Amino acid sequence: MNDPQRDAFLWSWSRRRAIGRGKFGLYGVALGALGGFLFAWFLSPGPGERSAHAYDTLGQLMPDFSLYGMAMAAFGAMGWSAADRLFRHQDRVFQGLLDLGATVPEEKPDTPINGPQIAVYAALLIIALLVVGLFVAFG
Repeated sequence: MNDPQRDAFLWSWSRRRAIGRGKFGLYGVALGALGGFLFAWFLSPGPGERSAHAYDTLGQLMPDFSLYGMAMAAFGAMGWSAADRLFRHQDRVFQGLLDLGATVPEEKPDTPINGPQIAVYAALLIIALLVVGLFVAFG
């Protein structure tokens, strides 16, 4: 890590870590639960594919509740685990840099956009457009 990268990391992580490990984990849970909701939504059967009778409201809704509940809980737990691990790792790096004598800059360091960063953004844009194209084509 060179000096501009170190300063950018120290400045940004000193701001982000202020929310605390618990709130950072809750963001992970929320993001994971959203992913679980989308996962269950893609897996849920259509309206005409139910095995319960039309008058059995609970029988109609129970498969969806169990699918959404299990998926959101599982993905939420994975989100908490990933966010907690990320927080601990980033904080270890932050504390290690401070122990080596680095100081947190007072204002945001100027980091120019470079070639690899542009390539990553272009690749993400292409992937997003391909995913949208698949949804439109197979919608």
